[in-house]
Amino acid sequence: MTLKKEVQSLNEGNSIEKISLYEENYKVGKRDTSKVWNEKLFYTLEDVNEKSSADGKINSYNIEKKQLMNKDTNNLIEYEVYRNPETNALNKIVSIEYKDTILEITDYYYTDEGKVNFIFKREDVNYVPTYATPDKSGERYYYEDDTLTKWRIVNNGIQTNYMIGKKEEERGNNVGTNILYKELSQERKKAYDETERKMLNAAYNTYHVVQNAKGISRIVGYIYDQNARPIDGADVHLYSNDYEEELYTVMSDQNGKYSITIPTDKREYRLEVTKEGYTQTVLYNIEQNMQLIGIYQESIYLLKTNQEAIYNIQLVISDNL
Repeated sequence: MTLKKEVQSLNEGNSIEKISLYEENYKVGKRDTSKVWNEKLFYTLEDVNEKSSADGKINSYNIEKKQLMNKDTNNLIEYEVYRNPETNALNKIVSIEYKDTILEITDYYYTDEGKVNFIFKREDVNYVPTYATPDKSGERYYYEDDTLTKWRIVNNGIQTNYMIGKKEEERGNNVGTNILYKELSQERKKAYDETERKMLNAAYNTYHVVQNAKGISRIVGYIYDQNARPIDGADVHLYSNDYEEELYTVMSDQNGKYSITIPTDKREYRLEVTKEGYTQTVLYNIEQNMQLIGIYQESIYLLKTNQEAIYNIQLVISDNL
């Protein structure tokens, strides 16, 4: 597909990929009560100990940003994809789903081999990069060999831990109520089993769909007249610096806003803004890369072609003799 056709298709809504998070494509592993969670990945990636140089590796990782639609809810999901700069292994994906009035944020952690290791799921009104510190409310899911060794629920600092066996309980860091799987009621065991299966599929569906999905971004901005009033119906023409052919044209709305969807390939664009009765304006060197979802431009101000521009000029006269 040519770049022009790809941009046109994106803006017509035909190429925004969808994901079915909980579709059952993967099976849980064989349950073994002696299994314990391997904490090495989490405590190597996140900066848990500020005085240690052995952790906090995530700070040096390459980040890609992508967008998909939740097939089941039609909500937009933004993703941050963290790759090891040395091995290119995908070790963490942050999923940010836009619900009506709140964000559902899920951090997925994967081994270098692509096995799910840990999941942290919570809700918030905005997204700030973080990790599962004990004080943060939300649910934690600890996986080893595709089995859920512990399901931890934290609510206002109070922990409830459901564990598959005694060894996971002895592994430590369990504060609050601790309950072994064998001690659960049949109803609670069913909930544990369903959660194990559901979150495992969410992790692997996310891993495989997101990293293979075509990333998209948007060039966004506003157009005003010389009196700072929004201009409705201005034509915004998109060009790539690699091609002289126009890729796409969109009109500004009643608020003067325009938005053009583009692929996240590393590329440079320019915009030419035109409207009858106004001077043409060009924006150059709009750079796109894998780390940008929204490329927000400075506001554009158009002057009427039949209006003389008035400038304040200060004349300085000096005697150099």
